[in-house]
Amino acid sequence: MDILIIGARRYPPLIGGLERYIYEFTQVATELGHDITILTQMHKGEKKFEEKENLKIIRGYAPEKQPIDRLFLLLNTMLKREKGYDVCWGHGTIGAMAKWGEPYAYTIHGFTSLRETDKNPIFNKFQNFFEFKILDKADLNIGVDKKSTSMAKRFNENSYLVENGVDIKRFEKDYENPYPSKGKHVLFVGRLIESKGTLDIINGFKKYADDNVYLHIVGDGELKERVKKEANESDSIIYEGRVDIVEKYFQHADLYVLPSYYEGFPTTVLEGMAAKTPTVVSNLPAFKGNFEDGRETLIFEAGDVEGMMKDIENVLNDKKLREKLVKNAYNKIINEYTWEAQTKKILGLFEKLIDDGRNER
Repeated sequence: MDILIIGARRYPPLIGGLERYIYEFTQVATELGHDITILTQMHKGEKKFEEKENLKIIRGYAPEKQPIDRLFLLLNTMLKREKGYDVCWGHGTIGAMAKWGEPYAYTIHGFTSLRETDKNPIFNKFQNFFEFKILDKADLNIGVDKKSTSMAKRFNENSYLVENGVDIKRFEKDYENPYPSKGKHVLFVGRLIESKGTLDIINGFKKYADDNVYLHIVGDGELKERVKKEANESDSIIYEGRVDIVEKYFQHADLYVLPSYYEGFPTTVLEGMAAKTPTVVSNLPAFKGNFEDGRETLIFEAGDVEGMMKDIENVLNDKKLREKLVKNAYNKIINEYTWEAQTKKILGLFEKLIDDGRNER
């Protein structure tokens, strides 16, 4: 198949999320012999055009500032998009703004417009309009979590659940330990926005953390300056910023924490589990029926900072609990959440979409 992918703000990605999803799919799909073209933004040091075996990357200029960068990505998509692909596949805000080709598939990475925090009222209404409108127009919808898929089915019966995956091989290498030798190290990776619970984990460490436990924050976003300020004023909070090799942070952390209020199906949790690092996560709908509290992870109520810190303390101080969580989570990952398996499911949906189109002619 010849597939055009629209909506990634960076390729290859720095950390998880939508861009990591596209990257991991592309790695497997190109190995299977499919041709992929990606329209994305150009960042410092990147080329406008790259072509590798079975992969084309077309980049256009965009400023770093959000949400202005999305406007430039939209213009680049309008100007550089070509026809003639077997499937056109959209993601995120830009993917929702138009039916960019025939047939058109759209992946819902959680409904960003439904977040209860970090809302820009004007942008949220704008996003809300397009997110729901595309569900009806798309020929195929793919949800990464059960809630999003259920909502999509209200608009379009041709909506299917394919949850995120993780590339186990990324974590099989022995990476250099990025942490100081003293103390225990808790990791948070993600965009620095309120809905990720960024401020909750910072406040938790300021109020409850042991002197020998350190929080390492990897990522970027609108709360960056606030996070840097908090880190400068604290001995237990370290802001790592953007990193080139996030795998080593996962692999050598004593625990990974995700305090998010809203997610689709969070890739970073899968990455923590694949790295054999115990995890503590908020009670996201995506985890219901997938991960069990006390078996693969510890789950706390989003916004319950004290409860989150108690779970962190329990995992750090209980070796048997850590070993149990790591063993069960890793087995779950290799059996159910590899990118090879998830990519084949997506490609199967694309093949069905193409065949259905041929039969209608």
